[in-house]
Amino acid sequence: MMYNSLDRLLDGLAATLRDEVAAHVDDPYVRAQAHAAAELITHLAEHVEWRCDQLRTEIDAAHAALRLDSAPASTITDNHELVATHDALLLAIADAQRSSAAEDDAAAIDEFVRHYHGNELDRFTAARYRTRR
Repeated sequence: MMYNSLDRLLDGLAATLRDEVAAHVDDPYVRAQAHAAAELITHLAEHVEWRCDQLRTEIDAAHAALRLDSAPASTITDNHELVATHDALLLAIADAQRSSAAEDDAAAIDEFVRHYHGNELDRFTAARYRTRR
């Protein structure tokens, strides 16, 4: 699963509140509240990070599966760089799966993919459970 940046997601949410929701609300108080919520979300986007601990864990696991020598993901402090590194490594994993890798490399790649998709399924299931409560 590729991640949109948190900034992009929150900017989209703020734009929807400001441009779509507020534009279709007749009550001035409610319209003002929609604009205020959009401003709050825009400000919030500058101060939060997108699942950094999870991304760092997956980056380190992908490095190990690809047998790459590089600094641990904990050295990445910029959220945009973290997401870009994660996405680039997922593409490298996919490329490695398609190539005719050595038996040991293929096993490491397959183990990473099984673990990665298992975690995604766990997160999806937990999110569905939270919404049904």
